[in-house]
Amino acid sequence: MSTDFTCNWEWIKLDVPHQIWEAQTADGIRAHTFLTRLFHNKFLFYPDNILRCYLSYLSPDFITGAFSFIGMVFFLAGVFYLVFNRRWLLLAVLLIVPLLPLFKIPNNISAEAVILYVVEGLVIIYAVWQLVYGIFKIFLPRK
Repeated sequence: MSTDFTCNWEWIKLDVPHQIWEAQTADGIRAHTFLTRLFHNKFLFYPDNILRCYLSYLSPDFITGAFSFIGMVFFLAGVFYLVFNRRWLLLAVLLIVPLLPLFKIPNNISAEAVILYVVEGLVIIYAVWQLVYGIFKIFLPRK
């Protein structure tokens, strides 16, 4: 399992000025100043980077690195079952948990990893549970 949580708020705060400078120099000297300031500002770069970091903890690459390809398939099935069975509480927890490593709330990499991997693992276990329950429901005789 990977505990590389480098995509966090501190990294975003340090990287946004570099991104703005890079985008403004890519426009060149002849670019219109108003348009350059309109499209290359902090109000666009911060939400973009926060969303990118947030989604990186739910990405297939991250989940495959943590749980393998089969785990990713079960994770996607688990998310499907959570939505299909209207388990909004666990789905809300799944959507809130990537904010912990993003904003370094426990301020401990091990705690962030445990919380994130436990919740993603619970989604995988829920998928396996639903698949096994579905198989038993089909093959067991009804009374």
